Parts: sequence; C-alpha cells; structure tokens
Amino acid sequence: MPAAPAASRRRFLQLAGSAPLGLAACATAPQAGRFSHGVASGDPDQTSLLLWTRYLPADGARARLTWQVAADAGFSRLLAEGEAWAEPARDYCVKAIAAGLPADTALHYRFRAGDGVVSPPGRGRTLPADGQRPLTLAVFSCANIGFGHFNAYAHAAARDDLDLLLHLGDYIYELGDQVYPSPAQRAPGREGLEPPHEIVALADYRRRYAFYRADPDLQALHARHSMMAVWDDHEFANDAWRDGAQNHQPDQEGPWPARRAAARQAYYEWLPIRDAAQLYRQVVLGGLADLILLDTRLVGRDRQAAVPRELYSAAPESEVYAKALARYRSQLADPRRQLLGPEQEAWLDRALAASQQRGARWQIVAQQVVLGQRFFPTDIGAALPDTASANLRQALQRRAELAQQGITTTPDSWPGYHAARQRLLDQATIAGRRVLLLAGDTHNAWAYGHRGADGRMVAEFATPGVCSPGLESFVPLAPERLAAGMRQASPDMLWCDTARRGYLSLRISADSAEATWHLLADIRQRNTGMALEHKLTARATADSLSLSASA
Repeated sequence: MPAAPAASRRRFLQLAGSAPLGLAACATAPQAGRFSHGVASGDPDQTSLLLWTRYLPADGARARLTWQVAADAGFSRLLAEGEAWAEPARDYCVKAIAAGLPADTALHYRFRAGDGVVSPPGRGRTLPADGQRPLTLAVFSCANIGFGHFNAYAHAAARDDLDLLLHLGDYIYELGDQVYPSPAQRAPGREGLEPPHEIVALADYRRRYAFYRADPDLQALHARHSMMAVWDDHEFANDAWRDGAQNHQPDQEGPWPARRAAARQAYYEWLPIRDAAQLYRQVVLGGLADLILLDTRLVGRDRQAAVPRELYSAAPESEVYAKALARYRSQLADPRRQLLGPEQEAWLDRALAASQQRGARWQIVAQQVVLGQRFFPTDIGAALPDTASANLRQALQRRAELAQQGITTTPDSWPGYHAARQRLLDQATIAGRRVLLLAGDTHNAWAYGHRGADGRMVAEFATPGVCSPGLESFVPLAPERLAAGMRQASPDMLWCDTARRGYLSLRISADSAEATWHLLADIRQRNTGMALEHKLTARATADSLSLSASA
C-alpha cells in the first residue's frame, strides 16, 4: 500500500502521540509526560466504574498515576481515589476500577501523573440499584473513519439526558488506506490513515486505535458518557467467524489465532471495558431492565454460508441454477450450524429466565447482527435508472427473486443461520418476556416486529452506521422508493432508512420503550445537524409487547 503523506503522518503524531516505545514498527518516540488520548469510563454497575486513560511518560518506562472520583466538577468532594500504572506492555493504556461509589449518580474523574501533569476531566455514571426510573441509552455501530466525520458521536456528546452508551462493534476498521474507502470516496479531512496498510499484528491494531481515538468528537463522547461495548468483525477482520475471516488469508497474514489474539488484546487495551474472560455479559439496570450483551462474532459462530455464484450467473430454469440453489438452501437450513455456539446460547437462555424471574420489566439484548430479513422489491431491476450497469441490474433482480422464496443473500446475519435464528426467536417470545433486540452491522436503520409461533412479539431496533456507507452506495435508486419497496417485500419490517448515517437512542420506562433514530444531514463535513428523527414505541402488555409509531 502507498505510504501516508508526510504531512498527514506529522498531523497524526501531533494529535495522538506515537505508538508505544519498544515496538519495532513504531520508530518515533512519544511526546514526554502526556495524556495522549483523553479519558473514558465504562462498564458501570451500581457501585463501581471503570476509568481509562493513556499516558506517555517521558522516559518510556512504566509510570505511576493517581486517579480521583468526585461528586462535583471542582473535585472538592472526593468519593474514591487510587493509583494505576501506565506500562509499555499495555500500550500505555491505563485502567482502574473505582469502587464504593453511590448508585445512579453522575460522577467526575481525572488522572494525575507523578510529574504533575493532570488529565482532562471526565464524567461517568453508575447504574440504578432499584426502582424503575426511566433510562436513556445511545446505540452506535460501524464507524469507518475514512468515509466521514464522527458527527453522531459529537451529537450524543452534547446531550445531557443519556445514562449509558452502547457500542455494538466496528469501532475501528482493519482495512488499508485506499481500499475502503477508495481515494474518491474518502471525506475531506480524513486522510492519512495509520498505519496505511491493513492491520494484522498487535502493533498495527494499536496504531489504528490510536489514530481513531485522536478524533476530538470520539474523545468528547468518551469524556462525557460511560460506555459498554461489544466487538463485531472489523475489530478483527471482515466477516470474521470462530476459526477465520473472509478478509484473512493465512498464507499471507499468518495463523488466524495469532491475529485474533492480537486484535483482542488491543481491543481490551483501548476500550473502556473490564478485562473479562468473555465478552458476553448481563447487566442489571435497576428494577427496570436487564441488559444482555452477546458475542455473535467469535465465540461460537460457524463459517458463513457461501452464496453460489451460479445464483447470479446461471439461467433460473437451468439445472446448474437448481443444483446451486438446493446446495445453498441446505447450508442455510443445516440445524448443526451455530451463531452463538452451544455454551453462549445456553447462557442466554439462563440470563433471560433470570431477568424474567426477578421481575425486570424489559430484557434488552444488545448484539451485532440483524435478525430481520431485508428483501429487495420484486421490480428492483426495472426500477433502476438507465445508467445502472447490466451486471448490477441482474444481481439485484436475482436477489429480489430469491427473496420471494424466503432466501437471504446476506448470510453473515441471523437469517444465514436458520436454526439458530429460530431458537433465539423462541427464547425471546416466552410468555412474560419483553425482549428488545438491538443490532448494528448493516450501516442502515431498521425496525422490525418479529412474532413467535404463539403470536408474541420481539421488537428489533437496528442502529445506522456512524459513518460507514449503506445501501445508497451501491443501489442507484431514490432512497424513499427503495425503502418503501423493501418494507413491502420484507414481512416483519416496520420502517427503514437506507441512505443516512447517525445513531439510535432508546428511552425505557416501566410501560414503554421509545426508539429514536437520529439521522444526520451530513457526514462529509463536521456538522451535527439532523435531517430526520424517527420514533417508534414498544409498549408493555400483560405478557409480551406491542409496537406502534410514536405520537
């Protein structure tokens, strides 16, 4: 890959400091005695909060820091304090657990180095211990920095009403410069990706996180609100699964377990989450809800079914097409294929049962990929403008025709794992459960109402990407027309937006959960103006939920 321009490289080092000392790939020394990437907090519970920063000491050795948590922004009423270490072995990323804190409280925190340098202040919040106070969550996914500015982060950072952030993955992208986006697609001011090549080794992943975390809007978001996060594929490699990834070539990039371990280590260093043995976890949100976070990517996922090329190239009436279709159907329907894996699936069943037994009003299942089916309208080929290529017209038309048979052409999502998808739906629609399923991954905004065999409903709200491109990037059809056609072709789909970036917020109370999609007017310039805010409400019923447009 071509090297990044010298000016861009200098700008990055000025903003973020260099990669850690002692790594052969990073020759430039860090600036002395410096908090290089602001502060963050995450994984709160009722009495504790994880604090994060990165400190680059003058001599490159380990450095002792002290931290403080206070009830006020002036730090006159300290609630907790302690010490932590910035060490080369962890890329100088520092984590500390502040314990013994009051529940449901906004808190202020900071770090101080031995040389007297003080970090920027941060603000976090513990979770409620009981009661059913309404809570508001903000949900993010898919932030490819080259495609645009982090305006969604900036908008949420300015809000005062958020209790918690959820990031559902693709916090970074592993691809090299000039690949995705291409030079023509790259937004102004988003040049100079570090490192410029695809990231494979630990030093690469660390440098990529450092580049992303130098962004002022991402720093502002972390400094303002506490986050819980799960990874998706691009924190590792595109379309990752348990034993590999579409974008990992072992003969060129080494063993997958080594790359996966490097990516995992960098993720836990740079994200403000606790260093747990497993990513999936259950969080109590007072008496109101349980938040259940899943790993639909690495723990138990079998390899994605491969869509046969013949389904796009062969004549539908041919024997070649028929055999390819039968082979693909068989893959999708194979009951042995797993997405969560047996251990996590059993854990999820226990988590949902425990939430229901303790009387939680809602079960919020936050994970990466969409459960709902997304089908193109049957007239998609004819509806495209004359400028559309014949190949694109045929490919989209074939996808629409397969949809009429209930066959997905997006096998990386839940519909690519028929049996696992049905088991999740069965778990979520047991009487007395009110499941809100949150998803990311697709870069577009979706809302679904899925019904189980007995008619009980699961609500699914999918957040758009922060700045990664969606359907508008390859389907040259007016977004309103495309969205209307997809809603008609997809039985469980209630609403969608196929052209804008942004984020989702979810306000939950005892009787309702209101989802709001905040869709930005622009991402190619730094601007938090909104083009649209769409609302949909799930209401609690006796033993399930109902969905309706918000007033």
